[in-house]
Amino acid sequence: MKRWIGAVLAACLLVLSAVPAAAQESGVRLTAQQAGARREYGVYVTLDPASARAKDYSYELLEGGSVIASREHVADTACFLPIVNIDAASPGRYTVRVTAYPSGERAGFERAASIQKEFGTAKGCSCATADRFQLGSGTENDPYLVGTLGQLLHVNQHATQKCYYMQTADIQFGDYTSMVDDYGVVKLHSGSTYDGNGHVIRGGSVKVTRTGDNAEVFSLKNGNLLNTGFEDMTFSVNSSGYGAAPVGGHSGTVKRCYAININAVGRNHAGGLINCWGIGAEDCYTAGIKASSTSDSTYGSGGLIGYLGSPGAVSPTVARTYAFPAKLSAPKISGIGYIRAGSILNSFYLKGTASYGSLPGNDNTNAAPLELSQFADQSRFEAAGWDFENVWTMGEITYNDASGNAVTAAAPVLRVFAKR
Repeated sequence: MKRWIGAVLAACLLVLSAVPAAAQESGVRLTAQQAGARREYGVYVTLDPASARAKDYSYELLEGGSVIASREHVADTACFLPIVNIDAASPGRYTVRVTAYPSGERAGFERAASIQKEFGTAKGCSCATADRFQLGSGTENDPYLVGTLGQLLHVNQHATQKCYYMQTADIQFGDYTSMVDDYGVVKLHSGSTYDGNGHVIRGGSVKVTRTGDNAEVFSLKNGNLLNTGFEDMTFSVNSSGYGAAPVGGHSGTVKRCYAININAVGRNHAGGLINCWGIGAEDCYTAGIKASSTSDSTYGSGGLIGYLGSPGAVSPTVARTYAFPAKLSAPKISGIGYIRAGSILNSFYLKGTASYGSLPGNDNTNAAPLELSQFADQSRFEAAGWDFENVWTMGEITYNDASGNAVTAAAPVLRVFAKR
């Protein structure tokens, strides 16, 4: 009897060994996948072939001998194990352990069998710089991981490539003067996507001294910015500059982003989140915004966007947004933004901060003023088509008013920024 049991266990081990021993390109694959509002980075383990004698499997991910993720007794022969709090600047080494449990009729004759495989997360880009991407390959399922300011700036080295990036930690921004070249400290071009994944870029400033430039963190050119927060930042241009805001550019979309306590000073236009032209926005909000522009009445300042679109060129859409401006100053101001081409839909702004939600046309139809207390009414936003199952949830935001006093208000907030 003992000899027979041993033979069966050996067969199980041989079946399982085909998976972890197959290296990370086949049996163990690094990937990022959706987990509610966030994306999680981790390993995807597949069993091929699976054991015909196994009832189910347990999967474990170990770092330094400690289990950091596991799924117990599952029938699936494929399993995702997240790597939480991964250090994007320092590749790690991990171990995957898979245990097969015998089916019911064999439980009295066979024992559980395990196999494990050690692997590393190192991939990254091939650039020969200290701040290069250490993790990821730049694809949608395996994005470059950005965890430091140096890696955020390193995005510029890939500006002519279509790449995917995912931020893994909050980043403290610096002060940049005369560093803006062709609009934006960080260039997100060529159809690239930057996913902040519920993290924040905060502090610091961008000051433009060049002729004809904008002050902004991200410059989008057919790029997409997702799930990124901006807090406590200043943007300004000199007398020959154009506009100011955390984001700007020629074309692209900003989704599920916010900006709080932003001071934006432009010559032509300024906005709380988006500067101007071809950038659309969906499911975004701003609060504590001081935006001013002085010399050009063709454009203006807005609580969320400076000006939208360009006649005959681009007509982007801003939808499901709100703004709590602290102070707007310009020949033309609007609670959400000034429209040259495009549309603002299903949006709201704090009553008393501007006369109209969008200009020109003196329009409050799709960008309506609300009293501060009315932002606590979820049903009002649901009636406007806001998604409170997947995108939004009710919460509180804290921002500075025009006098610098902290204000806390009940309002919709983005689920992706909820703490893990």
